[in-house]
Amino acid sequence: MSITSDAVGAYLVPNEIADAAVQPDSYLDVEGIVYPAYAWLRANRPVGLARLEGYDPVWLVSKYQDIVTVERRTDVFSVTQHQNTYNTRDSDAFMYSLTGGARPIDDLTHMDPPEHTEVRNVVGPQFTPRHIARLEGKIREHARASVEQLLMIEGEVDLVEQLSRYPLHVIMTLLGVPEKDEPMMLQLTQQFFGASDEELNARGNADPETAAAAFMESAMAFNSYFSELSAKRRAEPADDLATHIANSRIDGEPINDGYANGWYIAVAAGGHDTTTSSILHGLHQLALHPKLLEELRNDLTLVPGLVEESVRWATPAKHFVRTAMEDIELGGASEEGGPSDGSVGVGQPRRGSIREP
Repeated sequence: MSITSDAVGAYLVPNEIADAAVQPDSYLDVEGIVYPAYAWLRANRPVGLARLEGYDPVWLVSKYQDIVTVERRTDVFSVTQHQNTYNTRDSDAFMYSLTGGARPIDDLTHMDPPEHTEVRNVVGPQFTPRHIARLEGKIREHARASVEQLLMIEGEVDLVEQLSRYPLHVIMTLLGVPEKDEPMMLQLTQQFFGASDEELNARGNADPETAAAAFMESAMAFNSYFSELSAKRRAEPADDLATHIANSRIDGEPINDGYANGWYIAVAAGGHDTTTSSILHGLHQLALHPKLLEELRNDLTLVPGLVEESVRWATPAKHFVRTAMEDIELGGASEEGGPSDGSVGVGQPRRGSIREP
């Protein structure tokens, strides 16, 4: 998407609004900073141009239907041209210097069709409702054991620490990771997603180059671990997802380590981290609104709705980045010619992003 210089003023987002929507620190105060910024964007700049110091120019897309358009129109909006998250210019540059310009991992979030479709089909059948239903009994066993363990603790409880173990254990059991390796998987996940957080990354520093290096280190550690797991499952198949991935084929050829490891990382890291976030956000809201908790206690048929609402409220994946490969009208705004500018969509249920090549 591009825009003539004379029309920039009509689309430009004030820096304080763009900063509130984009900067990670803003999400420490969602209701006081982020939600008002979202509301302003939807009312005034549903497709707005942000130019923040240290970042590439970016289009902020804040309305649901526009975000859905960006996500579904893979023929126009590509995920392969830039990073799939919105980072500082220095961070992106250093990341590409580490990867030689290639994507850091071969997972679905870095792929466009038809590659996306081919790789998705490797695991897709394992997540159909019928297949998941077969796993329900085992998952419920893990849930009961987790709650029983929690109830045995006297006094105050750190729910983040205690309840994060349940989704982690479920995902790792389904994947085929031994229980003894679960603490390592949790640590790698925190470093992988928290590379820009000096409290979480392995180097204890959050400047762009250090954060990018820390991210790559965690990705390489994942790759090393799962390449070894793949080799084991090819030699000795088991009844787990790792065996299915390791022995799958793409276009008639055995899956390569890049694609296999991309799947392992997506399931191992994303599978439990997003679930943990959703569970804890839901519980936090119940603690803040005891009347809702009482309603749930009196009517357990409301629980499925609570699950869906917790995911929506938490929005664990808060944005995505796309590159506009051609001029297009979005949200009633049409731009032609002019300088290349990008866009990151914002808002619930997700944020989106578009850049120009």
